[in-house]
Amino acid sequence: MKKKNRKPRFISFRPGSIVYLILLLVSLVFTQALRSPASAILFIFLLFIPVLSIIYIVVARAGIKVYTECDNTRAEKGQTVAYEIKIINETPLPFPLVETIVSLPSENAVVCRDELLRITLLPMGCHIIENKVSFPLRGSYDIGVKYMHISDLFGLFKTELKLELHRTVIVYPRNIIMSADSSHSETDLPTSVTKRAVSPEQAEPSDIRNYIPGDSMKNIHWKLSSKSEELQVKNFSSNTDKHTYILCDLSFAGIDNDEDKQTNEKSSKAKKKTKRRRGKASQSAGVASAKSVGDAGGEAARKIDSRNTEERLTALGVTPEHISALDTLDDTSEIPVELLATRKGAKLREKAASMRIAKLAMIIGEDENSGRGGESHSPFNKESLPFAGELCADSTIELALSVMRYEVSRGAECTILYPDPRNDNGLGLLSSANDIPEDPSLIRFFTAPVCRNKEAFSELAMLIEQSAGMTIRMVTANTDINSAAVFAAIPAAFGGAGSGCTAEVLLSDPSDLWKSISDKGIAAQAMSEELSRSGVSMRQISVENGNDGNLRFTSAV
Repeated sequence: MKKKNRKPRFISFRPGSIVYLILLLVSLVFTQALRSPASAILFIFLLFIPVLSIIYIVVARAGIKVYTECDNTRAEKGQTVAYEIKIINETPLPFPLVETIVSLPSENAVVCRDELLRITLLPMGCHIIENKVSFPLRGSYDIGVKYMHISDLFGLFKTELKLELHRTVIVYPRNIIMSADSSHSETDLPTSVTKRAVSPEQAEPSDIRNYIPGDSMKNIHWKLSSKSEELQVKNFSSNTDKHTYILCDLSFAGIDNDEDKQTNEKSSKAKKKTKRRRGKASQSAGVASAKSVGDAGGEAARKIDSRNTEERLTALGVTPEHISALDTLDDTSEIPVELLATRKGAKLREKAASMRIAKLAMIIGEDENSGRGGESHSPFNKESLPFAGELCADSTIELALSVMRYEVSRGAECTILYPDPRNDNGLGLLSSANDIPEDPSLIRFFTAPVCRNKEAFSELAMLIEQSAGMTIRMVTANTDINSAAVFAAIPAAFGGAGSGCTAEVLLSDPSDLWKSISDKGIAAQAMSEELSRSGVSMRQISVENGNDGNLRFTSAV
């Protein structure tokens, strides 16, 4: 329930005021017509009712108190938080017509929603709202009373109080350790620190530190470890100034809120009107019409080639019935055999694949117009879609934080960049130097909201100060091909791999978002292929229980 940001009214009229005016006019007529003491007393009584109502409203504003308490305003994911909201009537008058707008955790405790409660306050009474909740996702949660509307007993007037009396509960993400990956030489992430380890200028260690799970066994100082009875690791110095930038994608590529649904509905209506106006001309622009394929397809359909087409379309949300129609849309048979192995034949095959997708898009559009489209296939759990953005942002922030701490333990300097609509420029920044408990920059990163701006991620490159010789890690939970194009464009803006810019996409794994592992694997494979064409590698990161019982991030095989 959204409330406009306006100044609350001290007093406003209710529908009962119209009934009151009618009664007042009727009593005036009877007083003049009958001229009896009873009618005069009734008229005078009705004249005093508004005065009594105003006094009642003033007493209510002064005598009703609200208190909000939480036993813990700093909690970790999964930790139980108890809250209590007390609405106390300190006057001897009853208030049966009280409406309050309270912000309470939803049933699954993923977000806090505004709820309208109608309560009755007895004289010197109290209404208590209390509960215990366990927040499954990191973020900021406001619990308390926002607005209160109090009406008088006669239903003439209403007063509005903007209280904003709430407690903010900050839920911290889990501190998950980044495990070492045997597929990389020195570290599980090929950073500039990896290059330092093989540099001839690193013959001598710069300092000694305690062992961190995932450290290379080659760097252990065995003599000191035997004396201290704890594993000690050698750190190496370097004269390089390379920097690691971690870019966080806090969006969800699917439809996860009412605003997106309304936007897509308006867009769909506009497309249908355009189709009707253009008529047969739309067939010549069939490739462009492929934008309507699937809920999450978008421009991706234009980039799909003939390889693994069915798997790619499944990942984009196209129904199996429509995919089966691809067999009847094969135009490659019209290509002469002698041209198939030539460059011209390759272009003709690409054009044929595009035409297949375009024709499929037109079939889907016709089925939607005639009501034969049926229920579209979605690789996501229907129950998770309303808060899919929160799931993606949560897993992305946990993974980005783990990557930063891992690289800092190796001696690297890191900066996390993320979209933040709370700032004027819409961007946020966290330096590894601010990774201190209760640091405002760190808490701001923990509570970053879901990004609804599709262009925000590409704008993160504006905050990168270096122009070359750096490492860029892009952390995301999205597997659509549109996102792949954005991820490939960012390192390309700095010269790409040839200029010493190392780029990698780390794919997080939001829990309960995908229907099956196979659905996610198909979509991830499609995006990985698109990224590899631009020289950007991608790894899927999952959470597993380690031998010590702690959670760890590991690379999926």
